[in-house]
Amino acid sequence: MMKKIVLLTVAVFFFVSGQMLQAQTADAKEYKVYTLKVNFHCPGGKAKIESQMPEKRGVIKAIADLETKMVEVTYDPSLTDEEHIVEYFHQLGYLTEASPEGTEIKSGCSGNHGEGEGHNHDH
Repeated sequence: MMKKIVLLTVAVFFFVSGQMLQAQTADAKEYKVYTLKVNFHCPGGKAKIESQMPEKRGVIKAIADLETKMVEVTYDPSLTDEEHIVEYFHQLGYLTEASPEGTEIKSGCSGNHGEGEGHNHDH
């Protein structure tokens, strides 16, 4: 009798564990990362990209490297794709290495640079 109780308990444990694992797997989203060069040039552009890209549909986060101009965008492929991500950069005012030739945008640079942070370009 005791042996049956132990076997039943073990069987229930494995069944419940399997169900929990299956539920966790179903909840976990498969995100993708798109890395591309973006034409931003100042700390303000980096901050704008990192704060405003996650507000776009399907974008989870964006990490911009001021030195290399590379931006790593983590996104949910069920909500957006690389083509839309490039368009999101255009909406923020930045061209990318994947922008179609001849794409015109309004500059994303605010021109609000602190002392010693200025640079030469038109605003």
